[in-house]
Amino acid sequence: MKELMLDIDCSHIFVSRSADEMTVEGLNAVVDQYVGTQVKHLMFNPNSQRTTYDSKVWQAYWQSPQAAAETNFIQRRFIDHTRLLFEKGIDPYQVMFKRCREKGIHPWLSVRTNDAHYTDIPDHWALSTFWRDHPQFHRIPGSTRGYHDPQLDFAHPEVREYLMLLLDEMLERYDVDGISLDWMREPLAFRPGHEIAGGKLLTGFMAEFRDKANRAGKKRGHKILVGARVPAWPQHARGLGLDGVAWAKEGLVDVLAPSPRWATADFDIPMELWRELIGQEALSRVTLVGGTEVLLGAWAFPSARRSSCDAAALRGQAIGILHRGADRVLMFNYFDRLTPHYSDEDYSQMIRQAGDLKTLLDKPRRHIATYCDTTPPGVPIAYMLPVDLVGTDPAQFRLYIGPKPTTGKATLLVGLVSETSVQYHRMQISARCNCDPCGDGRSAAGDVEFITNKKLPSDAQFMLSFDVPLKHLQDGYNLFELLYDGGPASRAVWVELLIQP
Repeated sequence: MKELMLDIDCSHIFVSRSADEMTVEGLNAVVDQYVGTQVKHLMFNPNSQRTTYDSKVWQAYWQSPQAAAETNFIQRRFIDHTRLLFEKGIDPYQVMFKRCREKGIHPWLSVRTNDAHYTDIPDHWALSTFWRDHPQFHRIPGSTRGYHDPQLDFAHPEVREYLMLLLDEMLERYDVDGISLDWMREPLAFRPGHEIAGGKLLTGFMAEFRDKANRAGKKRGHKILVGARVPAWPQHARGLGLDGVAWAKEGLVDVLAPSPRWATADFDIPMELWRELIGQEALSRVTLVGGTEVLLGAWAFPSARRSSCDAAALRGQAIGILHRGADRVLMFNYFDRLTPHYSDEDYSQMIRQAGDLKTLLDKPRRHIATYCDTTPPGVPIAYMLPVDLVGTDPAQFRLYIGPKPTTGKATLLVGLVSETSVQYHRMQISARCNCDPCGDGRSAAGDVEFITNKKLPSDAQFMLSFDVPLKHLQDGYNLFELLYDGGPASRAVWVELLIQP
């Protein structure tokens, strides 16, 4: 059975639990819920611009002078709970790593390399003194446009040295099986236009850290794996200076995770292209992991209203990732206690099913038209949606579904909006699958239970449902077409294939 990797961000444990749970027992319980599931690698993120433990080289969150004035309930709880553990003399990661080893789970650190949260609010308590004191190290010094312009520019040796201080401390402080550098927080690491040259510097940085991890592993008596999370498409990763292909070929990483950034789950990560570019010789040493994301959008936020993936949507992501050649699935931003995004039952299914095709293909799955949310500056992001259904040319959607189903039911669900108040039965729209006709469109009311939170996604006013004969489907990519046959004008804002065994 394949193994799941689960990344837990720096705030979740502390904001999702009460003060009474800020104990060794409470931290052990975080780990214990994954015993007996497919989650065999727990990745704990201890930082953004500050740390959740009492670092000697970076500042902790509760040490920020501005933290005392915070009144937001969630952020107040984050500050107070991390400080409470410190005052009790409890290092949460020491506790949870020890528990992982007791329970047969691999403990990891997941380090955010260039987090940009709140850089658009310069006096925010979560920002580091390094970031505040060195505006000359920002990507675009003097820019007043937040979030990405003031990120740190890794072309400066001081910036690389600052991150390495934290990594050195973690290698010394924590006995882990691996440390993953999360370059997707954030992937804009250089002055615009200087990404390719910057990539050579980052490759050198990765080589230096690889050497340090090797030496630390010898002291620990076991190998310390090096991981990296990079953009979903290899050409975009290289174009941002995050050359995951080179890192894999040069032996600088043991685990490489092409992933979406944040804005949406990506149902079309080309794992087979990564395998081809990395090559079999390097792949004999490197574990290739496909990253998922819990947020779900059809085109750019904030124009499109986003929803969240449920268990059926995660199954669709994971099936595509594994069928296209990944060794593992990485669940990112999938947390326990995340109601109302999904139910506890959904979460229980996710951590027990999402790592293996054998436990995925016999259950309902959703294959959704999304997009790649991370490209280099100057490279436009491509969207399939929204699209106006007018004229004679069909609207086309290419969905990767993994192995085609041989039994059960396949349904094409289409979310529509119209400038006029119309009922679905007045819409004159037909659908094709790989050039073969689907059944007549009807209201999708009976299928709404498979739409996240039972709400229509992406501001759709109503949904049409088309039966797709299984004989029309094929392994891998399938082309779906919507044809306007007359009636009120409308716009498609959502497309997915729902497969029910």
